[in-house]
Amino acid sequence: MFDVVGHSEDRESWLELRREGIGGSDAAGVLGVSPWSSPVSVFADKVLGSDNKDSEPMYWGRTLEPVILEHYARETEREVTSDGRLLRSKEYPCMQVTLDGRQSGPAGERGFVEVKNTRFHLKDGVPQHYWIQMQHQFAVTGWRWGTFAVLVMGAEFYWKDVARDDDFIDGTLIPAELDFWDRVQAGGPTPPADASDATLEALKRIYPSDDGETVTLDGEFLDDDIQRQKCAAIVAEGKGHLQSIDNRIKAAIGDATYGLLPNGRQYAWKARKDGVRVFRAPKPEEEQAS
Repeated sequence: MFDVVGHSEDRESWLELRREGIGGSDAAGVLGVSPWSSPVSVFADKVLGSDNKDSEPMYWGRTLEPVILEHYARETEREVTSDGRLLRSKEYPCMQVTLDGRQSGPAGERGFVEVKNTRFHLKDGVPQHYWIQMQHQFAVTGWRWGTFAVLVMGAEFYWKDVARDDDFIDGTLIPAELDFWDRVQAGGPTPPADASDATLEALKRIYPSDDGETVTLDGEFLDDDIQRQKCAAIVAEGKGHLQSIDNRIKAAIGDATYGLLPNGRQYAWKARKDGVRVFRAPKPEEEQAS
């Protein structure tokens, strides 16, 4: 069902091998449902290469992985082995995956463990991008069950079994990944652009400079142009309205530092060391239950 082509312990080689196919962490991006990537950004990574720099979450996730895996084995009393192998599908060589761990079920059936050090809660349901990652792992290994071992915000541990979904794998995942990989091998066309920051940054990488030439855009962009003008007008109106509200609040705060609303939300208008006052409004996610 699969070949072993590398191991995460040989990090430099592993990073190069990852460019040769679509990995589990790429799958949700290819399908356009990842919070961190997009079809365009994954395309750029495969064609141009990635900077391979660890973010803080990536570093801590890799560092804590053995600890989380060991705790999962102890809590479940399942037979668990740390893995790290890079597996490549024999049927679809563009699909590959690096397993965090593998395990055996009560009847000896093989499964894998996907370790997450995250802010996402999975108790009430697996987020779509995580679920797609695991379905990709099923597609590569051919196995039928796996488990998320999750440490949330460094303070809460739990685990959740997930079953294979053949309809999704055969009907959606594999066709989408094969189409995507055809684009990569051909060097284009670039996947359709979406509104994500990941796509914006990827387009800067794909097209780092301009040549002074003019291209004629297709007629389909006429509607885009109309919609953009409407959006720009709405943004301009909203920006002016927002500034008016902010100024009213600043005037009400006056010489004070904070303005506290009856519902507990707090605005700040603080002076820096250079004497410039900086206005800060509470973020939407900081809304308090009434």
